[in-house]
Amino acid sequence: RATTHIDAKNEISGLLRSLYSTRGEVIFSPPISSRLERLSGQFGDGVTVTVRRKADSLEVIGLELGDRSGRSFGLAIDIGTTKIVAYLVNLATGEILDTASDYNRQLMYG
Repeated sequence: RATTHIDAKNEISGLLRSLYSTRGEVIFSPPISSRLERLSGQFGDGVTVTVRRKADSLEVIGLELGDRSGRSFGLAIDIGTTKIVAYLVNLATGEILDTASDYNRQLMYG
């Protein structure tokens, strides 16, 4: 039986609720819902879902076929009184891939 858009949404929602131990709503934005509809039935090799927590709900912000978990990156920004530092981080390993910094130009204003 082919997976329908609604089946896929329900499966992903249930899985996310289990993984994040939440009873809250799982939100699919219109672009993600549209992508899910196009990809339904193609989940044979799995799907990578990127989420963010919003209060008591989860928002699906990314959806890709296959296992892309090793290709997840984040940007951490530390805004200090004298310096601003940005770190590019591999979210799968925690490795810092690159760093950039500059003086905080607000320093002269206190």
